[in-house]
Amino acid sequence: MLAAIGPVWDGNEVWLIAGGGALSVHGALFLVFRNEGAVRERALWAAHVLWPTMTALGLVAIGATEIVRPEIYRQLLARPWAWPLALLALAGLIGAPLLRDLRAFNASSAFLAGTLAATAAGMFPVLLPSTLDPAFAITAAGAAAGEHSQSVALGWWGIGIAFALAYTAYIYRSLRGKAVASEH
Repeated sequence: MLAAIGPVWDGNEVWLIAGGGALSVHGALFLVFRNEGAVRERALWAAHVLWPTMTALGLVAIGATEIVRPEIYRQLLARPWAWPLALLALAGLIGAPLLRDLRAFNASSAFLAGTLAATAAGMFPVLLPSTLDPAFAITAAGAAAGEHSQSVALGWWGIGIAFALAYTAYIYRSLRGKAVASEH
């Protein structure tokens, strides 16, 4: 079974565990921000326990990435426009455990967004590298749809994003404030 999914240290497993930890902490910080009482206290405890664990796993993932795909960091360093993305991730990583409620949640959001954006900047233009031959890698140019398809998609994206933003604004407005557990 293990041979079917690949070697353990190809980096994906480490990133999967670290990413799962980061999303767990992010969810816990959201619950801290949006709740009062026992739910808030349990979520706060989970965030305090998970944050150092996620940070340690993230450092292991950075090391694994350096071993498996060192070009990601070289490309990131070669693109000064991408440095603020890595700094955003670092600021979020440092800020989330030091801040409270909404600010801690926003710092966690900055960490996730900065990490994803810096990784994408370091990988570009290769979207999916080939382990067999670089000629088989999927690049941004090779994966792009035709010009007409992109125009149609952009039009539909404009409509879809308008609905998504309107719905998000409606939900956040109608569910604003902290949730309080009822007696029954």
